[in-house]
Amino acid sequence: MGDKSIDLFTSKEYRFLHWLVQQPCIELNGNRVVRMSQPQLAKAYGVSATTVFHLIENLKDANCVAVNSKKSGYIVTPTGHSVIAKLKELESVIEKEALS
Repeated sequence: MGDKSIDLFTSKEYRFLHWLVQQPCIELNGNRVVRMSQPQLAKAYGVSATTVFHLIENLKDANCVAVNSKKSGYIVTPTGHSVIAKLKELESVIEKEALS
């Protein structure tokens, strides 16, 4: 993730990424594309468009989200899906430890 890496486990970016992957999407060239503008995402997520802009920029910098330029929308990248899967595993471990 380089110089612009972010602590996804405790971040707003992770929560947004987790939410984004659950949104309705279309299949385009083998990618699942969330076809919403930043203002639409902001309204659906309950934050300002500026907040969504910064979340997406940080996720793009971390290679978790890509912009689909042909049909305007956002793609959760393989890296983004891996982050979600790994963090779900960690959350499961933490929950099991808490119950012990």
